[in-house]
Amino acid sequence: MATAGLRFPPADNATTTVVGASATSVEIIAANTNRVKVTIRNDSNSRLYLRYGGTASKTDHGFVIEAQESHVATNYTGLIVGIWIPLVQVAGNARVTEETP
Repeated sequence: MATAGLRFPPADNATTTVVGASATSVEIIAANTNRVKVTIRNDSNSRLYLRYGGTASKTDHGFVIEAQESHVATNYTGLIVGIWIPLVQVAGNARVTEETP
């Protein structure tokens, strides 16, 4: 599906949160029907496996964010969960910025 010409509502507000790295699936950001965009930065030394809804695992995920990389989601308002693998001496967090009108 092409995105050229699509217009998203302007985002006037941004909320930031920090989620600590976890060896079990954790909520990265709750569902929010007002969300315009969310940016998730993997500020850790391990891979972050993301899933839209449900429970994230190494074999059941939608996206992988390498250490010190980011993922941007537009036009998705549901729950996002994640898990860090491998979690051997992992240090860091997911730094989340949610934009809303």
